[in-house]
Amino acid sequence: GRIIRDPEGHTVQSWLPLSQLPIWNKTNSNTGHLETRPVILRVFALASQDGSFQVLPGGLARLGSPQGLASMQHGGSSADVWVQAESAGHINHTSLINSSAPANMQQRVVTSRSAENLFWMGRYTERAENNIRLVRLSLDLLSGTGQLNQPLLKWLDDLIRQQGMVLPDTPLAQQSLRVFERSLVAGLWDSEHTTSLSFNLNCLLQAGAAVRDRLSAEHWQMLTEVEAGFKSARVSIQDGFSSHAQVQQGLLQASHGLAGITGAQIDRMMRDDGWRMLSIGRLIERLDFLSVAWINAQTLKILHEQTGFDALLHLFDSTISFHAQYQQSRTLAALTDLIITSTANPRSLAWIVQTLRGRLQKLSNLHSGATMAIAGLLPETTLADSVVDFPGRARAVSEALSAAFFSHSHQTNKSLGI
Repeated sequence: GRIIRDPEGHTVQSWLPLSQLPIWNKTNSNTGHLETRPVILRVFALASQDGSFQVLPGGLARLGSPQGLASMQHGGSSADVWVQAESAGHINHTSLINSSAPANMQQRVVTSRSAENLFWMGRYTERAENNIRLVRLSLDLLSGTGQLNQPLLKWLDDLIRQQGMVLPDTPLAQQSLRVFERSLVAGLWDSEHTTSLSFNLNCLLQAGAAVRDRLSAEHWQMLTEVEAGFKSARVSIQDGFSSHAQVQQGLLQASHGLAGITGAQIDRMMRDDGWRMLSIGRLIERLDFLSVAWINAQTLKILHEQTGFDALLHLFDSTISFHAQYQQSRTLAALTDLIITSTANPRSLAWIVQTLRGRLQKLSNLHSGATMAIAGLLPETTLADSVVDFPGRARAVSEALSAAFFSHSHQTNKSLGI
């Protein structure tokens, strides 16, 4: 019974003395002597397409200390092992370095797991940016209570709760403004809450780690610095109400870091199927978030007052574009044109839907053209009246992609195209 419960504790293996190798131990600059050290030889083999293996002539010798094998920090070392040929005629001079044959670029295989991590890397990046923009806007508006009305408070409260950024039992912003504000700040660093900003940044880092081979050194460094920097910002924040400036500074630094990450995703990554999955993840998240913000603003009629009008423009990150294009024409028609139907504004719902359809259609060569049907879940044209369907459509696209490409119940090395 004990063996069954604890098999490792009842396993014995006879001790085998390690092979010994003579080395020259240079004790100082002038003298040295021969001595023996334990050694393990690690060899390498190449797999062929026919399933056979070819053992390479050489390897790596792991040398120990006089007391036995040890880590490199405690007296161990390593050395290359070469095998001498019988004669010069037996030496293989084949080299791929100076090959005169033209290099044929092969499309990189994207496994299902890599595609899923890239997809969620895009979603977590966009989600973190949306959360930061929403919290910064909320803190600015909540600190100026004289400018807030009940519909605008409810709009903020609804968006924050839909994003899961306060606990369900938190009083409504309309009922207790300061308690709501403190709960919002405290929730930013709640690493156990799956919708907190800290949790999203950590998930972004983990997704990036899973596709580390696709990221530049600077890209990876930005991921680690943003996540670590936001965690360290919590140390200087003791109270959400009295530390308003510190909270905003921490959010601003995280926002700058995410802007750099976004730039690396756009400018430093190969435009292959994996990158398209990342881009699709971002667009799904953006479509869901911004369409909900617009629907709620329309329902609560906050766009007829300047504060609500400006708040929605800020959330769509389109304030500068609006002033440049429409100057002082602060009408609902102008707002609708810029953030709903414009195909030139990357923050407008029409641009998001159009680009998302295009990304999906670019993947039509995969999985028997499954993405063409998924693209059909999105409308070809965007009208203000159709926005009410966008959150459901965004989630339907996400679920359809997951079902088509991110199933790992069979082969872990399944590629995106199978």
